[in-house]
Amino acid sequence: MTASIWKRVVPLISTADDPTRNVEVNRRQKDGSSRTVACPKTISEYNKYMGGVDRADQLHMEYPTYRMCRRWWVYIFYFLLDVSISNAFICYKESENHKKGNSKDLMIFRINLAKQLLDK
Repeated sequence: MTASIWKRVVPLISTADDPTRNVEVNRRQKDGSSRTVACPKTISEYNKYMGGVDRADQLHMEYPTYRMCRRWWVYIFYFLLDVSISNAFICYKESENHKKGNSKDLMIFRINLAKQLLDK
C-alpha cells in the first residue's frame, strides 16, 4: 500500500504501484516552457486516468434533474437518474447508429428518451 503526497497536499492511497518507483513527467513552467521532473508512479497514473471521471461528472451535471427536497432518498433517486441517463447517452454514442453519422447531443437525447418513456 502506498500513501503519497506530491507537490500540493493531495493525499493518495494506492495498492497498485510500488511506492519507491518514480517516472519522468513533463511539467509546464509559468513562462510556457516545459521540463521533465520525477513523479511518483501512483500520481502519474491518477493524472492519466482522472479525466474520465471529470468528464462523467460534467456530463451528468449538464442538465440535472435534481430538485430541492427534504427527504434524503429523493436526492439519491435524482442523482441515480442523472447518472443513468448519462450512461445511456455514453452507450448511445458508442453504438453503431451513432457511428454511422446519426449523431445527437445530450439535450436531444434526453428529450427523445423522455418521449419514449412517456409513449404508451
